[in-house]
Amino acid sequence: MKSFERLHRAVNFEEYDRPPFADQAWPDIDIVPHFSGCTPRKDRGYSESDRARAIQSSMDAIPYCFVYGGRYPVLGEISEVKDGDRFVRDGFYYVYHGFTSWVEARPFSDIDGFVRYLEKEIDETRNASPQLSFDFEEKLKYAKKMMGDTIISYPFVSLYLDHLYSIAGWNILGPAIIEKPGLIAKYLSAEADFSVKKIHMDAEYFKECPFVLVYSDIAHNGGLLLSPIFLSMALKPALRKVVAAFHEHNIKVIYHSEGDLTRFINDLIEAGCDGINPLAPSENMDAVKIRKKCPNLILWGGIDNKTVLHSGKPDEVELEVKRVVNGVGKGLILGSSGGVDPGCKLDNCIAMVETLQKMSR
Repeated sequence: MKSFERLHRAVNFEEYDRPPFADQAWPDIDIVPHFSGCTPRKDRGYSESDRARAIQSSMDAIPYCFVYGGRYPVLGEISEVKDGDRFVRDGFYYVYHGFTSWVEARPFSDIDGFVRYLEKEIDETRNASPQLSFDFEEKLKYAKKMMGDTIISYPFVSLYLDHLYSIAGWNILGPAIIEKPGLIAKYLSAEADFSVKKIHMDAEYFKECPFVLVYSDIAHNGGLLLSPIFLSMALKPALRKVVAAFHEHNIKVIYHSEGDLTRFINDLIEAGCDGINPLAPSENMDAVKIRKKCPNLILWGGIDNKTVLHSGKPDEVELEVKRVVNGVGKGLILGSSGGVDPGCKLDNCIAMVETLQKMSR
């Protein structure tokens, strides 16, 4: 069964030869020789063809944002950014380290300044129109050629709430949520309206993939980061707009948040979401247990990147893959819980993929 059919069967709860595998681009480029068959290189300077073959051999789908983006993109130049490098964007000073970055300085220092910043952002976003880059169609066409049977999915779509965590910091955002919840909701709504315009502009380019990941991290291992009342008032309406836009293009929406989402799953369903990701057992989101509670949700992820992939052994990964696949049944897209990161062992990542592939029937 080819990836296209496998993915469509998965999201429609139909029988498949095995669940599809989808994840971000492999963050450790040393995995390339194993899946591509090329000769290992000490300088790790693998060609686009080698990197693309590694994805073809291991994944049924990969988001477009990781084809050309990320620390180790499948296509294009590999970033030369070094730990500690700094950059400035829109008045924010960022520090880069590993696979993340954080704000070192902001163009405001208190709630009043943050409110003025948000009001300006709302006005600019409402008046903005999405544009395709001049080389988008050419790059996407080339990517589809290089990916072969692997399907390129719509880029991840942010709901922008966790964007506020970063740009404001909790010492400003926390009080702002209490004092100006309506303004936060207004900002999320404006960003959602812009996303809807963009979805209607470019969804047709990704029609081969039947699902998309929409995200905002709203939880931690012990539960929600924010009041469910606030999330229902501010985030849920924005999410509902984005979901409705994708549904117009017959694309199912899988919601992503790290942490324990159990208190908000019903709200996600009410907003129209078709599935959830990343399903980490260490965060009280075991895929097998969630399936029993939510038989109609598409489940994407399930293999814990903080436990079994990080500190387990290949035979333990094999057992976990089989447990999740057999316990969830239909409607599963297997993957790591939130993306394979550099702390995940190479042999464990290989075991995750190869165990699944051997389960084909």
